[in-house]
Amino acid sequence: GSSGTYLTDKSGLTLYVNIKDENPAGKISQHCDAQCEKTWLPYLVGEDEVAITGSTDTLLSKLNLLERADGRVQYTLGTQPLYHYVNDLKAGDVTSNLGANWHVAKP
Repeated sequence: GSSGTYLTDKSGLTLYVNIKDENPAGKISQHCDAQCEKTWLPYLVGEDEVAITGSTDTLLSKLNLLERADGRVQYTLGTQPLYHYVNDLKAGDVTSNLGANWHVAKP
């Protein structure tokens, strides 16, 4: 598991961001292509609600929406799209080795 406060969906599955999506100009960018999304599953509106381990009222003000090319709408944290990892199967799982570009989403 991961220590500290981090974002999950309502069922407790960990949410992640890709640091390549950081955008100081405030524009939402998306670097995870169709191949990437077989491993990193976009967290889409309508699937669930965003929750947090350890409550904060400021979280909702940081959430935005990204309309994707396929017409689906993905949650973002600030300018960074949120993702699930394909092998996280139960609440609290952080099973990815993450690598250099992926991080657990933190409020």
